[in-house]
Amino acid sequence: MNWRTRAAVVVTTAALIGMPAVSVLAQDATLVADHRDVEIAYVLHGFTTFTAEMVAGAEDAARDYGVTLEVYGDAAFDVSAEQDFFATALRSGVDGIAVAPLEGERWIEPIQQAIDQGVPVVGFNVTALDSALTTWVGQDDYDSGLVLGGELLQQLHEGVLPQLVEVLKLTPEEHAALGRVRPPHHPELELERLGRR
Repeated sequence: MNWRTRAAVVVTTAALIGMPAVSVLAQDATLVADHRDVEIAYVLHGFTTFTAEMVAGAEDAARDYGVTLEVYGDAAFDVSAEQDFFATALRSGVDGIAVAPLEGERWIEPIQQAIDQGVPVVGFNVTALDSALTTWVGQDDYDSGLVLGGELLQQLHEGVLPQLVEVLKLTPEEHAALGRVRPPHHPELELERLGRR
């Protein structure tokens, strides 16, 4: 697991149990105290190789900080199923919840309910902009896309990359996860070819 993924997961876990931010940024975390009585729910939107890395990082962080971690998933990217896991975690009496709030606008009420019950909630990977979340761990996809696009254009111009690069464009209705892999055949995806300038 790379250090960025590990750091993001450690920050999420530490934010839920209230540890100092300075101590969580260390790549090789040391056990601060035994917090086995602290139970954190980790609610995923689905299981993929990408989210498996996140789970591994959360499990490592829980072990490093001595907390109990309960992973909830596989919601199969079904928001209703993910919200059922979230509700189950909340009813179970966990001390905090980390959630990837797929389709963020649908999470405003569930997140507020948890906070109203005194359960801290941290978002990760997917945003819920109008929710009561005060902590979110992830990257800005727009800015990341600008950086990636700029780097791609520079390498195309310098001849580092092949003459043609395939870019998949998803319509706004498409699920974001489809853009992470190139499916063998999806007619709803538009393929563009960019030539070197």
